[in-house]
Amino acid sequence: MEFESREDAEEYEWEGRRHALAKLLQSRGAPEAAAIVAVAHYRVDYAGDDAYLVTLSIPAEFYDPARSEFCEVIAAACSDIVGPAQFGGVSFRVRTPDYRHDAEWIDIIVRALDRSWVASERVSVPALDKGF
Repeated sequence: MEFESREDAEEYEWEGRRHALAKLLQSRGAPEAAAIVAVAHYRVDYAGDDAYLVTLSIPAEFYDPARSEFCEVIAAACSDIVGPAQFGGVSFRVRTPDYRHDAEWIDIIVRALDRSWVASERVSVPALDKGF
């Protein structure tokens, strides 16, 4: 397969590894961890001393479970994908989403900030109503 750039070739390889990682986790009986990896971005960087560091950029809503209850199973599977001798660890980070075209998300935030009062929540204090 030919690629236009080195970056395209790396992206293709990383996507393949991410898919393999998710399938490996699923086959090991960790479907939640597999789902987290399936929506993550996967990168590998040389960490020195013939070791490679896997970085998984995870959507915010899955970040805490990835770092806590699924950390060990994800790290073990990453080691098997990279190779135990070359695996230097896994790093989790929150993936920054692109909200430029997400009108629904913006609407949710605006509605959350807009205070809507109902009649039962309004308090009437005679002294304040008269303006002191």
